[in-house]
Amino acid sequence: MRKKKYIKSAYLDFYNSNNILPVSQDLSNLNFFISRRNYLYRTLGIPLNFINDREVLEVGPGGGFNAVATSYYSPKEYSFIDGSLKGIKDLKIRNKKKLFNAKKVKIIYSNFFDYTSSKKYDILIAEGIIPGQRNPQYFLKKSGNLLKQKGILITTTNSGESMLSEICRKILSIKLFENCKTLEEKVIVSSSFFLSHLKSLNVQTRPIKDWVLDNIVHVIEDGDYLFDLKKVVKILNNKFEFYNSSPSFFTDDRWYKEVDISKYNFNSRVLFQYQKISPYFIDKRVSFGAPFNLDISRQISKLCIKQFHIGSKILIKKDYKYINEFNINLKKIKLLLPENFKITKIAIDDFLKSFKSFYVKPDCNQFKIFKNWWGRGTQYVSLIKR
Repeated sequence: MRKKKYIKSAYLDFYNSNNILPVSQDLSNLNFFISRRNYLYRTLGIPLNFINDREVLEVGPGGGFNAVATSYYSPKEYSFIDGSLKGIKDLKIRNKKKLFNAKKVKIIYSNFFDYTSSKKYDILIAEGIIPGQRNPQYFLKKSGNLLKQKGILITTTNSGESMLSEICRKILSIKLFENCKTLEEKVIVSSSFFLSHLKSLNVQTRPIKDWVLDNIVHVIEDGDYLFDLKKVVKILNNKFEFYNSSPSFFTDDRWYKEVDISKYNFNSRVLFQYQKISPYFIDKRVSFGAPFNLDISRQISKLCIKQFHIGSKILIKKDYKYINEFNINLKKIKLLLPENFKITKIAIDDFLKSFKSFYVKPDCNQFKIFKNWWGRGTQYVSLIKR
């Protein structure tokens, strides 16, 4: 029998090799948790009560924390697919405790790339799992193929713009981990250093240990980590129609009676609008305002993608050989940002200045202004199968 070619999975390989699952959520106030998830799904056009009596498949559920909310309104069937042994164990524990309110629950242990089924679902959820895959395009298409006609796909994306502040944080790990020999030492050092950064968000959805494992300790050496909304829409264009996103930015001011049904394609309209607002993903503190000039927006987008790849090179090689290129690129982005991004410009200046003392001796009191800068790191998107 011909042996299957193994396809790397950026997160799954890291989780399984270290027997971890750093994706826990705080369920202590269950009503608040469900309300917050319902807000997200309403923004996507799918309030949680819509899921009642539907057949749902969640890929890479991370132990099933979010499914506690997603299954609240009694779906007909809720199926999980996960290639993490710890994830499967946690799913079984939560199912035994009856935390999933579905009429039928199925837990499938499988790498999604190896999974085959003729069954089609009403809703498929692939949250926080496609960016970073070795072959995200295939992963996305396979997800779409498991849906019924008019079925809904819910997934997440990120972009060079939304990850700009994150790649700045990630490269700090080279210096932070100079004297660390174990995974646990890396977690302790980075948790202490980034505590003030996370506190600036004024919201904590998971333990800091989980965040640093996922975002600082874990280095993606292979895979397409930048996987934005444009890619998702273009890859699925012939089979899916864009529905909504969070953050929501899509507007359609046409009078419905005047719309030519044969030409009302939402995908082309959302791609055009996305390009004009994508720089707003750089800083969550800057509200969506006037659309960007397309030429300026494209320049910023290219620079942010380039910045992510420079940062990734620094991380993979574990040295700061390319730091000058990284800093020059950051200055170029700063110059292209308009005046309403003043708060971001100041944060960039602080990063550049603070890095000099950080390189000599890391201190958690450095980056006093930069620590408050967070992009709109993850975007959610919903699409309907034609």
